[in-house]
Amino acid sequence: MEVGLLRQPRVMRPFFVSYRRDPWLKEVTDLARACHQRGVQTILDVSDPGALAGSAQLDAIRAQIRDGSSGLILYFSRNVPDSDVVWNVEVPAALDAVDRGDYVLMPVFRDLRPTEALKLLPHGPRLAAMAGVVVQSEIGHAESVATPLLQAAHSEVGRQALSALLRLRNAEHSLEPLRVALRTRDTGVSVEADLYINWTAHFDLLLRGDASPAPAVIEALQDVCKALEKNGVRDVHLTGGAHLSAAIAFGYVCNRAAGYRLHVAQRDAIWAADGPLGDASIRVSAQQLSASASDVALVLAISRPEAVADADAATANLGLPLSGRIVVQPVSGPGRWSVADEAQARGIVNATVTALMNKRAEWRANGVVHVFVAAPFALAALIGHSLNSFAPLHLYEKRPGGDGYVRTLTLA
Repeated sequence: MEVGLLRQPRVMRPFFVSYRRDPWLKEVTDLARACHQRGVQTILDVSDPGALAGSAQLDAIRAQIRDGSSGLILYFSRNVPDSDVVWNVEVPAALDAVDRGDYVLMPVFRDLRPTEALKLLPHGPRLAAMAGVVVQSEIGHAESVATPLLQAAHSEVGRQALSALLRLRNAEHSLEPLRVALRTRDTGVSVEADLYINWTAHFDLLLRGDASPAPAVIEALQDVCKALEKNGVRDVHLTGGAHLSAAIAFGYVCNRAAGYRLHVAQRDAIWAADGPLGDASIRVSAQQLSASASDVALVLAISRPEAVADADAATANLGLPLSGRIVVQPVSGPGRWSVADEAQARGIVNATVTALMNKRAEWRANGVVHVFVAAPFALAALIGHSLNSFAPLHLYEKRPGGDGYVRTLTLA
């Protein structure tokens, strides 16, 4: 639990997760991760329930549920009524919060049907009548196995929790920009945000060459942008820290064509995707490599001079079928401070997109665009914001330790 949690505005507070630890701890941890992937924070107590014997501890739980959370996710299993803490403290506190308004109680029917829940007094009838999620394939099973249908149910919980948070937010703050923190690495730096999208565990695997988490990341990102669209959120302020491919992906999905107004934190400034174009001060070099191939490599060597050589080595090692290569570099040479402000960043984006569009047409290269970027975080997000018409894109990151590149995400 974060320090100062109870002082946060109610509308964007975490969801409290209520459950029986035996045998559901592993599953509920996976469910919480599905929420985190979509920007929803959770309060997940993994302590021994037997330690919660005193009235002070129980009062603290009630206060956390009623006043420190936006809602409660009940992982509803047959053994829930056997828990004094869950059935007699946590559930009544959540029902009381629902009665007071602006609170969400979401039951997840794990090994029983809503019709069975009707018989569990005193709360079962009311819980059964609430909109929730039924884990269809797992009825009658207590095995904590991450089957596809179980994963789908957890993803649906994340989607519903996100939509509920946005509805609560819109009731009070609909005219304010939504602050989104995107995390793919542990930075040790806390930021103020409304949504905290956490893909840290996924990128740990992706950077090792394990592509299995990529579909979950893309699905979660699409879920976020669909929820924003459904709830009328168009003004988004993004902050890191995240890998550049994640920044590109966020800008790509929440793109200009879909009506999003993107602002991105860059050090102590905010760079807007829309506004006057400044002098890009870049050099764009394009080289056709094969008239018969269909792919293009786009290399933005803005902050690291070795990025071009690294990208060339990667394309050769990966055997990419390149029709051509486009390299974008600052006129003064790559460096950490080579982009002065947001106007120059927009100029770089415009020049890059124009060059990519023209060269793909000239080379008749309509295949994959392979994107290698060494640039400020905000510039990467703004580039993605303008690349939605160039799909499919393959995004790459340097491996840990700098040993070559690995593909992280595919944007279609």
